[in-house]
Amino acid sequence: MSSLASVNGIITPAEEARVSVLDNGFTYGDSVYEVLRTYGGRAFEPGRHFRRLRRSAARLGFDVPAADAQLLAQADALLARAPGSESYIRIIVTRGVGDCSYDLERVDGPTVVMIQKPLPPYPARHYEEGVRIAAVDVRRNHPRALDPAIKSSNLLNNILAMREAQAKGCDEPVLLTRRATWPRVRAPTCSS
Repeated sequence: MSSLASVNGIITPAEEARVSVLDNGFTYGDSVYEVLRTYGGRAFEPGRHFRRLRRSAARLGFDVPAADAQLLAQADALLARAPGSESYIRIIVTRGVGDCSYDLERVDGPTVVMIQKPLPPYPARHYEEGVRIAAVDVRRNHPRALDPAIKSSNLLNNILAMREAQAKGCDEPVLLTRRATWPRVRAPTCSS
């Protein structure tokens, strides 16, 4: 599967793209993201995604450094070079490159990354049998710890939940909030 990346507007094969190890997105997860998909080779509802990306960045105290038209032009440039018909595009905006400290005055940025990859179809099994889900022990982050209105790139709880679901032989996890409880009747380990 061939993927492309754009780092601050410079397009390369994804495996050749480079972001500094001192980028706050790498060192602290200090970044936000959005995901676009295409229909007919065109990004679907980019304006809605760009507005949410800006709101998330503003909650973290930095700006998305490009106008919507520029972001869309960067996405279109990736799509123009993309093989296949439909794509997944992940847009990541970090605060920028710092000095591996919490001193945000020392950060130069932001950094804008776009990753394009072909969008594979869902497996036929999903349509025939459904998606197998697992109730997992991992909980959603508490809103006072990490505001859910911020679409942050820090998705560690999702990774832990997915690992648990996959260990149970499932496709997707179901995460509850800290106060929610499962029904008294114990659900099967994995269900569709």
